[in-house]
Amino acid sequence: MLVLIRVFVSQWESKTKLLTYIAYLLAFLISFGQFVTCGDSLTLSLAAFGLSLVAVGLSYLEDQEYLVVPSIVLFYISVASFVSYAVIISIGSLDLYDPLFSVVFWALAGLVLFGLSYLFKNTRSKCFAYGGLVGPMIGALVGLASDITQSVLPVISLCVGGLLCLGQSFRIRFDIGKYISGGIILTSILWFFHTQWITQAQCYTLPIAAYFSLLAYLRHRKNDSLAKDIFIVLGLIFLTLPTFIQSIAFNDPLYGLILGIESLGLVIAGIAASHKITLRFGIVALVIDVLYQSREFIAEIPKWLIIGLVGLAIMIGATYLLHKSNKGRQ
Repeated sequence: MLVLIRVFVSQWESKTKLLTYIAYLLAFLISFGQFVTCGDSLTLSLAAFGLSLVAVGLSYLEDQEYLVVPSIVLFYISVASFVSYAVIISIGSLDLYDPLFSVVFWALAGLVLFGLSYLFKNTRSKCFAYGGLVGPMIGALVGLASDITQSVLPVISLCVGGLLCLGQSFRIRFDIGKYISGGIILTSILWFFHTQWITQAQCYTLPIAAYFSLLAYLRHRKNDSLAKDIFIVLGLIFLTLPTFIQSIAFNDPLYGLILGIESLGLVIAGIAASHKITLRFGIVALVIDVLYQSREFIAEIPKWLIIGLVGLAIMIGATYLLHKSNKGRQ
């Protein structure tokens, strides 16, 4: 009754708006409760969808853009109820429940909401856009929780969520959102490798190294030297450390050769780009790799010769640093 009065009587005092919102809340709760108690998932789905549309209309009636938030919640309740209805039908026909249907439907629901964000403006548009990000993520979680982790569909759902997040980040020019979306897309790529039973470590570490390299480049464009250097170091670690561990664990000279090629490439790249961190990291990695691969040969060298060579190297390094220090003072 209060809702009807509010609809047909346009001039209410501002003090009665709280009463209006209470009336809306009670009306929604009572209506939704009636449909919940009916025990029919399809009826509940249709009712939640209808109430979702009503909430959008009320956001214009009351000129309150944030009223679309309960509309989004009701829309997802409608989706969940419809999925539950589909499950009941599947079980009723003696078919095994396939959670892939749920994954697909959640992802499509998110795409619908995100698409609707382009039909609205300001706060309504943002609410629908952010609400659209939820659906694919729920689809990915359903796939992760179910026994379908080897299926490609949850991977696609997660990738769709990452792409939507990336699109929204570009839309509002939010840099951190771009990095997070890249991480989500990267996770979907690694998950895809898992679904294909790929066990080679480089297939997982190289995309991560590339991701950190991309972040370093983006921070370089923003003149953020500290963040750039941190991302570069992380990328270099993911590029070289797994290969070195494999060369030790499997005692396979092939991994040592790969690490040597990677280290030499870093040295060349560091010289070409005049980047000291990359150059030094490449030199250290190359030296460690050469020493480890030559460990049997080194073990046969007399200890006095090794001590002498180490001492000579220390003297040369100290002389170089002293010369450089004196040159700097001049």
